[in-house]
Amino acid sequence: MSAASTALFRAAPASAALLPARTGMTYAIGDIHGMDNLLAPMLAAIEADAADHGSPFNVVFLGDVVNRGPQTRQVLQRIIAGPVRPASAWSPTSWPLPSWIVLRGNHEQAMLDALTGRDEACFERWLRRGGMATLESYGGTRADAAPARARRLVGEAHLDFLASLPLTYVAGDHLFVHAGVEPGVALAKQSAETLMNVRERFLKKRHKLPYTVVHGHTPTDGDPLIGPSRIGVDTGACVTGILTSIVVDASNNEHRFLRVKL
Repeated sequence: MSAASTALFRAAPASAALLPARTGMTYAIGDIHGMDNLLAPMLAAIEADAADHGSPFNVVFLGDVVNRGPQTRQVLQRIIAGPVRPASAWSPTSWPLPSWIVLRGNHEQAMLDALTGRDEACFERWLRRGGMATLESYGGTRADAAPARARRLVGEAHLDFLASLPLTYVAGDHLFVHAGVEPGVALAKQSAETLMNVRERFLKKRHKLPYTVVHGHTPTDGDPLIGPSRIGVDTGACVTGILTSIVVDASNNEHRFLRVKL
C-alpha cells in the first residue's frame, strides 16, 4: 500500500451514521462503473417503487460508481447534485427528501491514489483498469494521460467528494459495504483494505457479524449473489448492461430487487 493510500484511508470516515431499524425502505445500488445511462433509469425506478409502496426511503450507493464505463463524470455530477423531490402527485410534501449514502469502493480509492499521489506506476494501473474511460468522460485524450493534467481535468471538487466517502453504513440489522468483511473479525476492527477489496475469504466463510451484509464488488452475469447472511448486487453493469438494486424493507425485513437494463 502506498503512502498516499495510507493517508487517504486514515482521513476517510470509517462509517456513515449508524441508524436504528425504522419504518421505510433502503435501496442499495450495486456497482455503477460510469454507466449514467443505467443510473438515471434506476433512480427513476426507485422513485416509482417507493411511490407504489407509499413509503419514505433512502438510497445507498455501494461504491465503484467510477471507472470503466464511459460516463464517470456524469455519474459523479448526478450523485453530488443529490436527490430532488419528484414533481408528481405521489410525493407528499411532508416526506423528507431521501438521504443518499455513497460508500467508497476500490475504484474510488484507485482513482484517488492515481490522481493525488506521486506514484507513476499507480497512475498507469488506474488507466489500464478503467481510468482512461474516466478521463475521456471529462473530455480528456491520451495527451492528458499524465497525473497533473488528469487531476486538473477531474477537478478538486470531484476528488474532494471521493475522499469524503465512508466505508460502511449500518441501518438496523443490515451492514452496507463495498466488498465485504473479514470473517470472524468485529466490525470496528475491519481494515479499509478488506472492506474495499475482500472477495474469496468473505464469499467462502460465514462472517459471524450480527448483520446481513449487503455488498457489491463481485460481479455476476446479471443475477444477485446470495449466500449466508450476505447479498451481493454487483451485476456487472458495464459488461452486462444490467444495474441492480436491493430493496430492504425495514417494516417486514423482506428483500426484493429492482433491475434496469440497456
